[in-house]
Amino acid sequence: MKLRIDKMLKFWVNAELGTIGDINNLEADEKRTVRVALQEFENQGYARRRLDEKGRVRWEATPAMRKYLREAELEASDE
Repeated sequence: MKLRIDKMLKFWVNAELGTIGDINNLEADEKRTVRVALQEFENQGYARRRLDEKGRVRWEATPAMRKYLREAELEASDE
C-alpha cells in the first residue's frame, strides 16, 4: 500500500527517522516504522489522516505543526 504524505510531514518523518529515501520504496519493516512515526505525530496533534478526492488515505501536517515550524524558522533566522 502506497503511503501518501504531504511534503512538510514527509520532511519531518525523515528528520525523525534519519534519511530513509523514498517512503514508498521501503521494505515492510521500514514502512511499519514510518507508520508508527506518523501515528506518534498524530497523537501529538501534528499530523492527521484524511481522504483524498479518490477516497484514499492521505497524511498531512496539521495547522498546529505548520505554526510550530513557522515559529522555529523565525527563531532560527533570529540567531
